Amino acid sequence: MEVIIRKIHPFRLTLALWVVMLVPTTTQAVADEAWVPIGPEGGVISNVVQHPTQTQVLYIIVGVYQPSLYKSTDGGMVWNKLYVFSRQITTLAVNPKNANELYAGASGPFLKSTDGGTTWNTASTVTGDFREVIPDSADSNVLHACGSSYPKGQKENYSLTYFKSTDRGSTWSVMSASTVKGSGTALCFDPQNPNLVFVGGYGADKATVQLFKTTDGGATWSDAAGSISGTVSDILLHSGSEMRIYAATSAGVYRSTDAGTTWTKNNGFIGGDVLALDKKNHILYLGAIRQVYRSTDGGANWMYHSYENASAGFTNAILVDPSQPSTVFAGSNGGFFRSTDSGLSWSESNAGIMATNITAIASEPGSPEVLFAAQESGYVYKTQNALAKPSAPQSVAWQKFYQIPNCNSFGVKTILFDPSRPNTMYLYKEYG
Repeated sequence: MEVIIRKIHPFRLTLALWVVMLVPTTTQAVADEAWVPIGPEGGVISNVVQHPTQTQVLYIIVGVYQPSLYKSTDGGMVWNKLYVFSRQITTLAVNPKNANELYAGASGPFLKSTDGGTTWNTASTVTGDFREVIPDSADSNVLHACGSSYPKGQKENYSLTYFKSTDRGSTWSVMSASTVKGSGTALCFDPQNPNLVFVGGYGADKATVQLFKTTDGGATWSDAAGSISGTVSDILLHSGSEMRIYAATSAGVYRSTDAGTTWTKNNGFIGGDVLALDKKNHILYLGAIRQVYRSTDGGANWMYHSYENASAGFTNAILVDPSQPSTVFAGSNGGFFRSTDSGLSWSESNAGIMATNITAIASEPGSPEVLFAAQESGYVYKTQNALAKPSAPQSVAWQKFYQIPNCNSFGVKTILFDPSRPNTMYLYKEYG
């Protein structure tokens, strides 16, 4: 089949959408049957956390605006949906001393589950946004979080904020780390001295560096950005004989060996969004677009390892299994991925996750069982049995049909077939 890619002109997009709407459908059949997901499996994975003692148990947040909580009991091979949230969830955590207690942060409310994620309730609310929450490993009653806050009724005056709870999320101390507009996206603290906290993020212009440090639990703050450039997306602290702090920004990865007083940038232009550390083998991981970088020399040099032919998109979360550090998990815009060789190779592990962001669909002319679906990150999937019952043995099976070169998150918006040349398919792609 010949595939032709075209950039969408606004008028052409409108016309194409009308063409799709005018395709005849069997209205009564749709009314008589409930809607069921048929895939392809996957979705936008924003968070991944691990059970503190049962390391085969993982939790992930899937989706954006009405996300779902999924659980795996076999190390991410198969997933089951536990709960659907009514609002966007920005952070997920589990109590290290009581694994039945999970926490989820959002804009305004802080949510808590006491039955392993099956049900959720609002534990408290703040006039701000939670972006990351980390339980204190020494005191399970203490939670550290970051995001933004603002005076009541003055949402436009938001500032980068450190939140702290001493009662597992029921109440919060709200401490602004900066006097200028900004939002916190990254947090780390020293487990041996939890009064030492770093909070990083971005300014109101989405470009100004914001990285602040406190040594007294948030009472006072100092600017720790130093020579760092780019917006801070993640911070990681490795305490030990030589305390190291790593900051991932859009401009690169920076490290400090003097508690954030000075910073050294990595060699080369290596930027990304999320950091993780294999403490046993001293391997650093950095999540980026369609790939994960590895460093074995403390962040000075990096080698990338792609997801190969996987529809990964942006990497949003990385987790190293502490019981078996060669196993690394990654959540991305294209689904969940697993590595068993310390990040050298990756495989998709999306079984059971029915939340893929489909941007366009079309059936082959004259063959409604042959269906094409474009995925957000630039892949087009094809199935030969779209009409199969999902619960039957021959349930809908998908294969990657085509990858759009240099496709960004806007992806393919329309799939059309040429009526004069049935073997010619047009993919209309937005923004080049």
